[in-house]
Formats: sequence, C-alpha cells, structure tokens
Amino acid sequence: MSEIEESRVFEDLKSEGNILVFDKDWKLITVARDEYNQLRWLKHNAERIYFEFDNGDKVQETFDPRIFNCFYYIPRTDGSKEEVIVTTRAESSNELCKCIKNKANDSFRGMLLQEHFKGKEREYMVAYFKNDLPKEQVERIKIVQIPKKDKHGYDITVCYYIIDEILMVDDKGTSYMLNMELEERRKKGQNIDEQLNQEARNTYTHEGDNDDHKLVDKKRWDFLCTVLKEDWGEKQVQTSLGVVTVNKTMQTIITKVRYLMDIDPNDDVTMNQLRDQQPKIYKYVMDGIEHGR
Repeated sequence: MSEIEESRVFEDLKSEGNILVFDKDWKLITVARDEYNQLRWLKHNAERIYFEFDNGDKVQETFDPRIFNCFYYIPRTDGSKEEVIVTTRAESSNELCKCIKNKANDSFRGMLLQEHFKGKEREYMVAYFKNDLPKEQVERIKIVQIPKKDKHGYDITVCYYIIDEILMVDDKGTSYMLNMELEERRKKGQNIDEQLNQEARNTYTHEGDNDDHKLVDKKRWDFLCTVLKEDWGEKQVQTSLGVVTVNKTMQTIITKVRYLMDIDPNDDVTMNQLRDQQPKIYKYVMDGIEHGR
C-alpha cells in the first residue's frame, strides 16, 4: 500500500467541524473536529498520541482512547529528579491536547495539578475542611461517594457533602435539603426504600441531570435555592504535588458547605424555603443560630 492509501483520514471537513476517517475495520465514520481528534487523526494517523516537552515531561495515551499517562519531573536537592505520573480523565483530553499543540508546558503542569486533585478530591477536600475549619464544624460534614459514568462512559466517582445530616451540596455546587416527610415515615417503620428506588429509576437518579431531586445515602434530597451574595474569594488546597487553586465549581462547593453550617438568618431566599417546605429543618437551623452550634 502507498502512504496515501494507508492514511486513516479521508477528509478534513473544517467548515463542518468534523473529520471523515476510517476506523480500525476501515469503515468510514465521522468524528468531531475537537482538539483530541485533530491530534489523534490528523497528526498521529489514529495511533496513540505521544509527546515530549522540551524539559522532558512526557504524555503517552493509554490503550483507552482519551486517557493519558502524563509524566513530569520534580528536581530534588541532590540534583536528581523525581518522576510523577498522573493519569488524566477522558473529559480533559481536549485541554491536554491543546497543551501539546501549543507546546505549553506551564499550562500542562497546571492541568495535571487539577487532574491530581480531582482524582483525590475526597482526600483533599477532607483535608481542606480539617485544616480550615474548627474541629466541631468538621465533625458536622459527611462526604458520600457514589460511582457513576461520565459522558464518555468511563467510571468516575462523585462526591456529595452532607451537613448535619439534613443539608447537602452536590458535585456541581447545587444545594439540597433532606426530605423529612419520607424520613419520618422510615422512623415509623414504614418501608420507603422501594418507593425511593422506584422514583430513582423513573424520575431521577444520583447520576442524572435532574437537579430537583437527588437520591444520596439512601435518602431523598430536594432542591434548595441558595444565593450567596458575599464574595468568599478564591480557594486554594494543598496537595502532595503543590498548591491548587480550585476551579469555580469546587469554590462554590466549599463556599456553600461553609455557608450552610452558618446560614444568615436574614437570608429570606434560603430561610423561607426551609420554613415553608421543611419546618423541622428550619427549626434546627434557627436553634443553631440562636443558641450556637
């Protein structure tokens, strides 16, 4: 075969935002013309992506598409270098390929810090709350991890942050309040698990897009609108690879968790919802405001 015949790319449709390519069985398919596919198909002819930066940092795609092992090196005091390996998530493949395309090593290392943090999110978030909050407040936070699939079909773990067993912030920074009616029925001996599971299957799931309800820790959580007017500033978390300025979503999570432990009694938006929909939670929050918690 000639070099042209062996090419996996049939046509680069720039104006349409697609690339026509031949898959492993030489069937013609269309792929999105994103950063990853441009690098994989137009530069590497469908082979796994490999790249080395000028300073020796390396990127090697695994046998799973869009998943990369990234190697970078930290100088030691004795003159040697410590090798650090970070495996990136599929959803970060376009950002990583953009770093490769632009040979942007600083952006590459910054991205790896975020990837490392995301992979150990629970560990570092627990550490953050322990280091930043008094012990009595730390004990009020429960972190629940639930496995789910990302949009590429890969297994990931999502964290939920439960405050005082009655309020919650999800992985997108959305606030919730416990459905006390169902919990009261559970306390009376009624079996509500089948109802919860049925609702989760037919209406919403913990890995769904419906933010009105969540099923977490075998309990139903209802949406709670919280509007934070105060600017709490950027949040930084210390990791084993360096200090990470967390993204906007994580900043929102941290800020809301802290706020829900000490709600402003003049916050009519939040307090009116609790009073009207979950009066027992409202009473608990008011007791904490009046007597301290």
